[in-house]
Amino acid sequence: MTAGKGARSVTIRLDRPITRVTASAAGFGSAAVPVTGRRTATWPAEIRFRGIPARGARLTVRVAGTGPVRLTAIAETDGLTTVPGFQPRPPGLVTATREDGDLTAVTRTYTF
Repeated sequence: MTAGKGARSVTIRLDRPITRVTASAAGFGSAAVPVTGRRTATWPAEIRFRGIPARGARLTVRVAGTGPVRLTAIAETDGLTTVPGFQPRPPGLVTATREDGDLTAVTRTYTF
């Protein structure tokens, strides 16, 4: 996985609970983590990455059950000016102070 086009973070969401995750990146080694529990009232599994190396990272995910798995990847980039149809905010309005203010999120969903 790579962040691509200046994305500051990537979020991976899966439609089934995760049982184990292994992440590795060149120069950083790897880490494997067993996962227990289940998120309720939302996607059953979510992994967030910040500061992914330019060369990317390798992610291996084990999920519960059998059959196809739906995965949605979300790349987050600061700023809105590259969004088609962007228009500057009206005078008197300020940027949100939240971490996700003025954020562009691009998603893609895959089925494996």
